[in-house]
Amino acid sequence: MSVKNWIQLVGCVPLAIALAGCGATPAAVAPTPPPPAAAAPDGRVLTAKVQESNLLIPDEALAKDYLRKKLLQALTEQLVSLGFDAASAARLAAAGQLEEFSLRPHQEQVFGTGVDEGKVRFVTLWDVTGRLSLRLSDEQVAELGRALDALPRTSLDEIEAVETYLERFRSLRPDAGQLAGLDKAIGDRLAEALSGFLKVQLATPASPEDEFEQALVRVARPLRNFRKRHPGHAAFGELESAFRVGALKRLRAMPLEPKNIPALRALFSRFAEMCGDELGESYQYLRRTLELDWRNRIQRQDESGVAFPELRQDFLLFMQEFPGSDFYPELELRFLSRWVNFLLALRPADLEALNDQVDQVNLLGERFPRCARLAEIRAALGQRCVELFSNLAIPDLERLQRVQDTLARCDPFMGAGLETMAMRERIARVTENLERARDDRTEREALKDLTFFIGWDARIAKLPWGKPRAEFPGQAEFAAAWAQGADAGSECHCSLDPEEPCRAFESEGSHGGFEVVARFYRERLLGVDLCQVFTGPDLSAIYGFFARRYPKAHTKAQAAAFLAGGGAVREVAFGQGPGLRVILARGADTCSVRYRDGGLLKQQEQDELAEKKQKEEQARRAREERIKRGWQPGECVQWECEASCAFRGTVRKREEKRYLVVITAAEEEGRQVGTAVWVRAQELYDCPE
Repeated sequence: MSVKNWIQLVGCVPLAIALAGCGATPAAVAPTPPPPAAAAPDGRVLTAKVQESNLLIPDEALAKDYLRKKLLQALTEQLVSLGFDAASAARLAAAGQLEEFSLRPHQEQVFGTGVDEGKVRFVTLWDVTGRLSLRLSDEQVAELGRALDALPRTSLDEIEAVETYLERFRSLRPDAGQLAGLDKAIGDRLAEALSGFLKVQLATPASPEDEFEQALVRVARPLRNFRKRHPGHAAFGELESAFRVGALKRLRAMPLEPKNIPALRALFSRFAEMCGDELGESYQYLRRTLELDWRNRIQRQDESGVAFPELRQDFLLFMQEFPGSDFYPELELRFLSRWVNFLLALRPADLEALNDQVDQVNLLGERFPRCARLAEIRAALGQRCVELFSNLAIPDLERLQRVQDTLARCDPFMGAGLETMAMRERIARVTENLERARDDRTEREALKDLTFFIGWDARIAKLPWGKPRAEFPGQAEFAAAWAQGADAGSECHCSLDPEEPCRAFESEGSHGGFEVVARFYRERLLGVDLCQVFTGPDLSAIYGFFARRYPKAHTKAQAAAFLAGGGAVREVAFGQGPGLRVILARGADTCSVRYRDGGLLKQQEQDELAEKKQKEEQARRAREERIKRGWQPGECVQWECEASCAFRGTVRKREEKRYLVVITAAEEEGRQVGTAVWVRAQELYDCPE
């Protein structure tokens, strides 16, 4: 055994020795019942089980006594939890049946303490296991029933304790007559106690409201338990009526006004929690009372001459709160035509007013689906939506989001005419402009002092692409920017062609100076390069700048490798077709941007391809002509030529289409020098001069 285990063992020794040396004293019955007994499925079999290990007990006799007392104590506690008094529980536990009784000693090596400190000694530890069962007889169950009947039932707490015992008593399958008698006696006493409790609690002054509401909560809990445990008791109706009177007092302490609707909803949420399922009828009674009071309020306003716009809020709130009210036929006759006319006359001037009108039209359709003018109302609402969105100012993205949310609510009501289409196109343009402005701000923040890319890109895009050299740099914005640079001449780093215009630009930003070069093909403007821009190793902002403006002509993998650096991908392309194309290239801490006209670039590529094919054809014809002309004895030839030729030799003689050649040099086969070999004419080439 480790030192750690020995320390843990020593900690449990005092408890084990103490329990072994004293008997199990049954606990007295407490006012609040202990946890329920662990009963078998038939309810009457109680089982106590003990399983403990590593007990330091002097000998086997004491170990047996310890296990026996532990089993008796556990079973006694179960019997007490059913309602038996301590003496009866101990007597019954002693009559239990021992089903398992096991003792297992084992030797363990431990470090001594006190005078034995520093020594190693052996001790005997015990593992004990036991199970003691008791099946309660009919007479014992009846005895328990009589004991429960004799328990005090003076206060609500005492009655609650007896109720808890009674619930456990039911699981023992007692005599039906005895159970019914107990249930009635306890129920009658609980009803009597609750009656007095309700009178005291509900006598609390209605103000302050919070204190009176807490009194209702204190009343509701025992009343719910009474209904749950004695569902058919004759006194429940009178008790519930008293609770309803108190709840009504709390409800009517709050004035019925539109401004109090949030507080009323919160109050009814608390009423629902207070009533639960057991007092559900009381909750519905309170809801019906509120419904009737509200209906009467609307009716009184109408009969006193209040115009519909002034009482509209009460009317709408009533329909929202009571979707299934029985008063709808009456409300339809009294208010529906006025409500319809009110809605048709509305001209919302802002989103809030329009959303309110949408809410009202939806509510009218839900509550009065057979309204004859419903289609007219919906069409009018759709027209109001189109009118407002066609002229509404949308200054920012936050306002745009609110517009789009309201527009989605208007969709079911708007037709598909030209006005609607024009309105949607306007919203789309505004959306595009606002999002572009947002992206521009984000882009400038990311570029930091490299924002000059924005201006150069815009100017370059407007150049006269494909036009003659004489028209460069034109008269527009690019020409003004071009004039700000100095002619680099022979000092230009980005072009070795002195005919290509090259300008050097200095800047105070961290990117330092850079060069701008114009490229021409056949005297027409082909491209413009921005070269040697110091950016540092991170090109993500510049990459994002071009990716936002031009379609990508590269893969995601290529983009990732380019941004990561390391040399795997040194440049990426943007743009396709005849439009403007861009190649973004990176150096160690610099980047270059090459703009090319797609149409002229395609022509250049076609010309280069045609020129390549022409050269290949000329080379093929020259080769055929050389083979046809042949080689004379003494001429130097070479063969097996790829990057270099493996053999060189001197022609000795010719036979038809092959030559006998004496090897004079061999790259890898030096031993063949001096030998003569036959080589086909198609394999021979002239030696370089």
